[in-house]
Amino acid sequence: MQPWKKCALSIIISLSAILLFTYAISGTPDNPDDPSDTRGIPVAAMYTTIIIVLGLFSWGALLIGLLVNWLINPEWRKSSLFISLITSLPLFLTSALGVFCVAAFASDSVRGISSGALFFLVMVCLLWKTKRSI
Repeated sequence: MQPWKKCALSIIISLSAILLFTYAISGTPDNPDDPSDTRGIPVAAMYTTIIIVLGLFSWGALLIGLLVNWLINPEWRKSSLFISLITSLPLFLTSALGVFCVAAFASDSVRGISSGALFFLVMVCLLWKTKRSI
């Protein structure tokens, strides 16, 4: 698989995972122990916001890494692997946070389990090794 296809696939899958997780936690009470307590923001909503912000940063880093690898001199292909590892690390960690948040807050619904599977699929897609000709 070409690097730009892998990048686009990772971004599309992570976007759909974030949207599914957002829909899975909608309607979560502010305080599950006391339903009449409506003060504050639910913890799941805070983690969703964190995942969205980290996802935007991760997509930007992934695209910048793809651009740098495209512009890099062919003699420096050894550093290309290092650049792609460093720029895909934020999306990998964001997906790992997404899997843990799904396990904590949304594992009781089909949408939640689906979003967890998509977050895990992003992690697998980023770890997938492609053949490179040097």
